[in-house]
Amino acid sequence: MKLTVDNLNKQAYDALKQSLLEKKYPAGMRLVDSKLAEDFGISRTPIRDALMKLSEEGLVYSNGRGFRVYSPTADDIREIFELRLMFDLYAARKVIEEILPKDADAEKRIDCAYLSEANADDQEADDDFIKSDEDFHACIVALLGNERLSDSYCDIRNQMRAFRSITAHSADRRRKAHRYHERIYQALKRRDVQAVEEAIRLHTSLSMEDALHDIEETQR
Repeated sequence: MKLTVDNLNKQAYDALKQSLLEKKYPAGMRLVDSKLAEDFGISRTPIRDALMKLSEEGLVYSNGRGFRVYSPTADDIREIFELRLMFDLYAARKVIEEILPKDADAEKRIDCAYLSEANADDQEADDDFIKSDEDFHACIVALLGNERLSDSYCDIRNQMRAFRSITAHSADRRRKAHRYHERIYQALKRRDVQAVEEAIRLHTSLSMEDALHDIEETQR
């Protein structure tokens, strides 16, 4: 992909991030700024700036001698899911206790996000499944209207994509995700904090177990 001369730093960042999320570069691969600059048809400076920003987001990491594509360990996965759980629990409780009673459109947004995910075809593309799954969770967080929280949640979501594509291949796991989303959704509709927290905890725990199993399998 060749980039235009306007706003090269942002273009380089957006293009490189998209390539990483689409897994065009395998986990652990060394990212050479001169080669990337050649591929994108620009100088090395915007590429270096993009790599620095992507390292802050956790999609690449520096080993002191350059950058490599993020390759999660079991400990990384546990930490990511721990953060994800904290965000989801906080958002769901706040939505039930503070947002839904005051915002008439909030429930409609939740309905739309859930129905979009629930009505998806079991045979849909992996990327489409991941997006619809993410959109359901992100909708709940977005209802809080806290941009910093939403940005942090997005960073966690991006890091999760480093291992989620493996899980997304399983139709059984897709159906399991739908079932837990239904439990979360129904608890939100009933304004049942205890039920929604129970569903989120179980959903997160089982998703983490699947991710840890997948990483273990790929390392054998």
